[in-house]
Amino acid sequence: MSTPKTLWKPPDLGQVKINVDAFAQISRSFIGISLVAKDANGVVVGAACRMAGCFSPFLGECMAVREGVWYALSKGYSNWIVETDALNVVHAIKNPELQSLEANVIQDVHNTLELSRGDSVCYGSRFGNSIAHFLVSFSFSSTHSHVW
Repeated sequence: MSTPKTLWKPPDLGQVKINVDAFAQISRSFIGISLVAKDANGVVVGAACRMAGCFSPFLGECMAVREGVWYALSKGYSNWIVETDALNVVHAIKNPELQSLEANVIQDVHNTLELSRGDSVCYGSRFGNSIAHFLVSFSFSSTHSHVW
């Protein structure tokens, strides 16, 4: 018996959900990051992808979350949530006292979330993150950042 795959779940009415992803291309030693912003009806209201450099997959996922938070703030969204399929990153952001190479990025996300009052980062299944995963793969085909 197979387990059901959790598909993308829409945010609450009036909220924007930003799905983020990072992907390591081992052959090129690069991490790509992407984000897709959708409203409660599932309409894409924005997207972005870029190659981020040579980092660990964990740091890449942390950077993708930070990119999603910054994107929400830059667009002036008043009610938003960033969703990642990296549960370890969500735990690290909620417990930023952890010491690691990624501590600065984690602390930056944590502090920004505290300042934005009410916005958050949550875990979502990889199956609900397929568009962001596609975009992160696309980021390796170009040396430029893409924002839609």
